[in-house]
Amino acid sequence: MRLINYLHDQAPLKLVFLAMMCLAIFTSCDLLNPEEDDDYLHVVAFAASNTDYDEHDIYMILEDGTEQIQVLDAGGNDVYPRFHPTLKLLYFLSDRNGEGKDIYSVDTTGQVVTQITTGFYIDNFEFSPDGEHIVFQTLQPDTFANNIYRITEDGSALEFITAGEEPYYGKNSGKLFYTEDSGPGDLHLYTFSSSSDEEIVTTTSIWVTVVDHTKNRDEFMLDYRLLAGTHNWQIIDDRGTALVSPQLPQGAEHAGLSDEGRWIAFIEWPEGADAEQVHTGTQNMASKNVITDNSYFKSAPDFYHDDFRIMYRAYNSTAQEYSLRKASSDGGKDKKITESYEYLDEVYAISPDFW
Repeated sequence: MRLINYLHDQAPLKLVFLAMMCLAIFTSCDLLNPEEDDDYLHVVAFAASNTDYDEHDIYMILEDGTEQIQVLDAGGNDVYPRFHPTLKLLYFLSDRNGEGKDIYSVDTTGQVVTQITTGFYIDNFEFSPDGEHIVFQTLQPDTFANNIYRITEDGSALEFITAGEEPYYGKNSGKLFYTEDSGPGDLHLYTFSSSSDEEIVTTTSIWVTVVDHTKNRDEFMLDYRLLAGTHNWQIIDDRGTALVSPQLPQGAEHAGLSDEGRWIAFIEWPEGADAEQVHTGTQNMASKNVITDNSYFKSAPDFYHDDFRIMYRAYNSTAQEYSLRKASSDGGKDKKITESYEYLDEVYAISPDFW
């Protein structure tokens, strides 16, 4: 009853969650006392295909692996699902109307699809904290230049922002952060209230990337790759001030920060292991955990639910198929949650905490 009361008059997409959860109640999942030892289940949106790499469809599933539904099946390549901050719509990238990829939204029925942008080659996008705007990175196919644009959530107003890559809105500050590849990797800070960019990081490293950011604080994790191919990791705040330099193993890849920045997840293939492993640890690596099942190739680790859980994409090389799996942050309860697919995109979305 409290779930129904909470969802009443809430965003329309929550009705899909309600339907999925009610079905779960009448089957095998007790949502008030779930096996996950938790008060609620998140919904996961992902893109997968069993036919062709360029023909992904969008699916949603409860995080316990039940009640999977196919949201879209309309031809083309539908990828990069993202929940609107208010949960009223699901947004995604698709090439269904021609070359390149544009942003679309879909309603709760999966029938009403709205095209938000037109004629772009979009690589990624992010919502503003209030959900009223979308910022996205697009590639110009003739010049290979990367530009950043902003558009309203309904596609009614488009604005060019700057040349750059990897745009991200700070949840606390509302500022737009982005990187610029102009020789040495530089991280710049741009705000819509300002007429100029503010550079907050300059480096002489051969390559620097922003590998992740916290969802609840404006902190960023940088990966400095040097001539010898080694990595130097650093966490900075929104002014470019170094906070800590995590001592990750040199073989670490795909590092990511938890929502509060207390934990780090990364991929490593230890010597003698059968496959890559997902590791979690504190910033100083004083505490380190291993996701125990190492019989899969793993990528894209992502924290959720107040840092207590982690989700990742796994590849079974024997069966040649992908799936999404989850585990607790301390390395326990490793569990497959989706069906297996020949192709499963690395980018997926986990719904916010809505109960």
